[in-house]
Amino acid sequence: MISPKSYAFGRQPGQHGALDVVQSRAPLVFSGPGIKPGVTDAICAQVDVAPTLALLLGLPLIDGKDASGRTSSERGVEPDVYLKRQDGKPMEEILDREPQGSLRRRPERVYIMLLDGLSNTQLQERLEKDAESIPNLKRLVEGGLMFRYGTMVTFPTITWPSHNTLGTGAWCGHHDIVNPTYYLRESRQTVTPQGMQFDTAKFLGDGVETLYEAVHRAYGMWDGRKGALTASINEPCTRGAGHAALERRLAGDSERLRELSRSHYEDTGPRWREDGQEGVHRYSRIDTQGLAQALLLFGDETLPPPLLTYQDFTLTDGVGHDYGPHHDAMRTALMETDKRIGEILSLMERRGLLESTLFVVTADHGMAPIDTELAANQVQAVLDAGLKAVIPAPLVYLLDMDVTLEPAMDGRTVMVTVLENDADARGEKAPVEGAEVRVLGGQAAVLAEGKTDAFGVAGLPLPADADPDKIVVSVHSDRFNPRHLRLDGTNVVAELRERLYGS
Repeated sequence: MISPKSYAFGRQPGQHGALDVVQSRAPLVFSGPGIKPGVTDAICAQVDVAPTLALLLGLPLIDGKDASGRTSSERGVEPDVYLKRQDGKPMEEILDREPQGSLRRRPERVYIMLLDGLSNTQLQERLEKDAESIPNLKRLVEGGLMFRYGTMVTFPTITWPSHNTLGTGAWCGHHDIVNPTYYLRESRQTVTPQGMQFDTAKFLGDGVETLYEAVHRAYGMWDGRKGALTASINEPCTRGAGHAALERRLAGDSERLRELSRSHYEDTGPRWREDGQEGVHRYSRIDTQGLAQALLLFGDETLPPPLLTYQDFTLTDGVGHDYGPHHDAMRTALMETDKRIGEILSLMERRGLLESTLFVVTADHGMAPIDTELAANQVQAVLDAGLKAVIPAPLVYLLDMDVTLEPAMDGRTVMVTVLENDADARGEKAPVEGAEVRVLGGQAAVLAEGKTDAFGVAGLPLPADADPDKIVVSVHSDRFNPRHLRLDGTNVVAELRERLYGS
């Protein structure tokens, strides 16, 4: 995985994905029951949010895996995590407890409002210099707890991995959605959840549990009479949610939803089209549709208010990319987003739900300004160097061969077996047919050569007068990176994995 310089990736004025301190930091605010208000200097990561919310919602501790990858029972302790795979921990220092340890108040529901691509510093600056332009966010911050330094997101600092880390309490290497686009070695497929947008819950690994699933495990699924309702509103973390727009699974009346969307189209400001930013205009319309979903779910008295709502507000991300993260258009985007948040808060207040709801305001990543003239794409250098690889930036998947050498006991021949290095879903490695195999002596002189058959096997003679310690077997294929091995099977070139991690 490549982490480029913060200013050097792509052609858009704003970007993210790297380990840069701006790109990897998101704002974090908790506002509502169960939380001590104020400002904290505490350091936290996005994997800590889900277990904190699970605790506040009264979910039970289970025999799940912690960051070590071992279950509670495997570690010899009582159930001590809230989620099937929990890399983070509840943030005990922010909880509002009685002297004897119990929570003073427990929220009846949680509403996560994710302002996509909004840097912690951007929100802090707006609150310090122009808070009156975002009165609803100001209200949540002043009534809640703000993390001064924000929170650290997953790496790479990109949408689909980060949203699902927040929703599962697991780093992306454990929940399996490691990038907007990534390569599945076992199936030889390149998949792109972010490109698909819809129906991407199937990419989330079985080894993790979403917060929606944990809620339903404890409280059941709403069946029209009992159970809990959960909602994923335009949110890439979807699995298990009762209402999940990006899984085409909607609660409530669809015609009413369309009416609510149309009635709020004027919430989209004229600036975006006046500036020729049709893409940003589209992001704003998407947020209008998200607002309509929220108004439907919390306004429909035939439905219980969702116990957990996770909503993605996309406009800030679109503006950050297309204008740049520090452009004055970000102020316009925040004002427009704040108005939508205000409509949700007003509805919840009218229904008597506001004071019993814990709100979480955060983002999936930050955003850094880019030197667009560079049009940088670091991973392309791998292909330019002649290596065989799949390169969905910032990831690099080298395509290698597994080569086994079996010299005969009499030293006259060697059997070379060449397989693909990546096993398939059954754990089997396919043979590489037609690979060119050469036996090399001193000065790289070719002593023998042949090609592998349909089983990936080639047999070659070994000269009787050649020193076995100086013989090298080279294997080349158009589809894979070459290999050069000594007769004892060791690599001629130092093995990078061994150099880094030991044998």
